[in-house]
Amino acid sequence: MIRTVNNKTIVVEKTDDMRDPAGVLLGVPPWQVVVKKDGNGKPFVENYPIFVSKTNVTIGNEINICAASYHPVGIDIEYPGRDNIDWKKLAARFCGEDIKTKRQFYMRFSSAEATVKLKGGSIIEYLKKLPDDVYYETNYDPVVVSVIAMQK
Repeated sequence: MIRTVNNKTIVVEKTDDMRDPAGVLLGVPPWQVVVKKDGNGKPFVENYPIFVSKTNVTIGNEINICAASYHPVGIDIEYPGRDNIDWKKLAARFCGEDIKTKRQFYMRFSSAEATVKLKGGSIIEYLKKLPDDVYYETNYDPVVVSVIAMQK
């Protein structure tokens, strides 16, 4: 699926192979796409100015999602249906008073995790407040998917 986030084209595919969305973006078969990692472990597409990100969650079976864009991108997926996580305790400790519901917590957590994949850093700092220089789009139903792009 091709999405526009803050005027940036991002291809999001339900796949575990980062070559799939990059191939859609480039208009070539996935087998022609070579994904490598930079010195910080961030994946990129060799010979093209394409950024890729990958995430997964297990809900009975594993769901994998990958994103590709000509701009730096981060993606995360979370499943709020898990009952073994005390989201209220985590929200109170790390997020501040603005998180009141399970939905709000998972949307913030997913956005923070995607921001780590985009910018690096600690999820703890992004749980408190997302940076002002990123734009995020988060969907919720039944899983939370966050796609993060730089503002400029």
